[in-house]
Amino acid sequence: MKFLYSYLSDTAFLKKLTKLHIKTYFVKITLLDWLEEPIEAIEGRVISANINIDGQSSLRRTANLSICVDDETGNIINTRNLLSINKKIVL
Repeated sequence: MKFLYSYLSDTAFLKKLTKLHIKTYFVKITLLDWLEEPIEAIEGRVISANINIDGQSSLRRTANLSICVDDETGNIINTRNLLSINKKIVL
């Protein structure tokens, strides 16, 4: 059964909720072309993150990030189409 709570659609409340962490981490994701030159950067506050390093795997480093991008720290609207599976990134 799915419950509809009014606070889930209240963006001001949800923004305050994400700032309740004891520690605050920020991330800067830089998109690179195949010559490893920077294209664009996205900056934001980390909500949750997981970074794995495995020397035995063909994909040695993997990351899973959930970030909150504010208007003051970055504009994700211009970079939304740049994020794809064939791009290199730097965290």
